[in-house]
Formats: sequence, structure tokens, C-alpha cells
Amino acid sequence: MIAPAFSGHVPRGRPLERFRLEGSPVQTKRPEIMSVSPRTRTCRGLAMALLLFAGIPDAVSAQRTREATDAALRGNCRLAAHTLENGHPAPKSDWALQLIPRCTESGGPALKAVWRTPPTDSVSLEQLVEASARLLDERVFDAVLSTARDISAARVARLAALRVLAAYIDPSAVVSPDVFAKLAANAAIIPLFAHTSHGIHQTTGSVPLPPGARDVTRVAFELLSRTDSDPVIRRAGKVLLANLF
Repeated sequence: MIAPAFSGHVPRGRPLERFRLEGSPVQTKRPEIMSVSPRTRTCRGLAMALLLFAGIPDAVSAQRTREATDAALRGNCRLAAHTLENGHPAPKSDWALQLIPRCTESGGPALKAVWRTPPTDSVSLEQLVEASARLLDERVFDAVLSTARDISAARVARLAALRVLAAYIDPSAVVSPDVFAKLAANAAIIPLFAHTSHGIHQTTGSVPLPPGARDVTRVAFELLSRTDSDPVIRRAGKVLLANLF
């Protein structure tokens, strides 16, 4: 699994508007921070450690519920994979995309098949992005990377693939379609992503991401930002590099 990039602490309360001019540091208003005594920091650290250890058994238990060992889940996963790979029964596609991230064995091949000819309508594409971002599988990674690089693919599909890659790098980053839709409005400004406190839940597939996936993604973003024929894709590459690396 790719370790999430450190995003910094975002204080609760009124959100800060953050942006960056190309070549300039991040500009934002920082709230005043109360000084905290060493004893208080130590107590807080111990409390946080206890909370983290308390949550470990649940996380481990969740990881044990896998397709290979759960007969009921395995049957549902086979139906979901069949639906996605063959396109029918069509009414089941929404259900299939919701379930498939839990399918550690069949989810990778099924999502890879969908990315060969990704949908272009916004609703279906958004469902595909969400499902793919939740399954850390090399087969899905290869498929979305291929779509992102494919100059013959529809722009909306390429931008969707870039959003999945961003989720693999930092699952707490909020990369909405609006971020890329507004890129042409002001070419000098690079928007900075908001972050959630916990990030999306991701499951590692039976074929995990390769150790070098992070570096491969960074190189792909760099090439797209410099050489892609589509100016929106080039801007998207710059935004992703600025936020994730």
C-alpha cells in the first residue's frame, strides 16, 4: 500500500482558503496557536496512543473478511465482477461498483475491464472513480495509469483516471471534478486540495500495488505536465505534482 503523503494539520472550525502562485509558497492566514506545556503534550500523546491501539483489533478483523475466505462475499463478488465485465444485467451496475472494492480477488480484473472502455457520463464515471480509488490493486493501477496517458481517450476519462492515482498517493486528499474543471480560469494559480481527517477506506487487493508505484505516478504526472497535447491535462499534472509531491 502506498503511504499517504503528509498533508499537515488542518485546524477545525472555519476552513482556510489555500492557494499557490506558481513558483511561490503557499499563501494562507494562520490562526493564533496557544502555547502548550510539555506536560500537556505528553498527556495528549499518551491519550492518542491509547486510542490508536484500541482501534487496532477492529482494523485487523476487517482485513480478515476477504473474498477468498468468505463464501457469501465470494458469491456476491463473482456476480459483481460478471456484471462489470459484461455490462449486464445493467440495473446491477450501481450495486456492483459499490461492492467491488471489497472483492480482493476479482475486483482488480473487473475494474481493469471497465477502464478499457470507461463511461463518459458524469454519474457512471464518478462511481467508477470511487470504486477504483478504494481498491489498492496493481491491475487497477495499471489500467488507470494507461487511461491517464492515453491521448486518444476522452478528456473526462483521463481526468477521472488522474483522480484515482491521486487517491492512491494520498487517500485523504479531496480531488473533486471541479478542481480540474476550473483549471483554465486562472492559469497562474494552483489550487490546493482540501483534506479529510481520516481519508477514504481502502482495501488491498490480492495483487498489491508494486513498491515503485509512487515513483511511477510522480514521473507520469511530470511527463503529462510538460508534454501532453491537451492543455487541461498539462495543468492537471502540475496541480497534482504541487499537491502530492
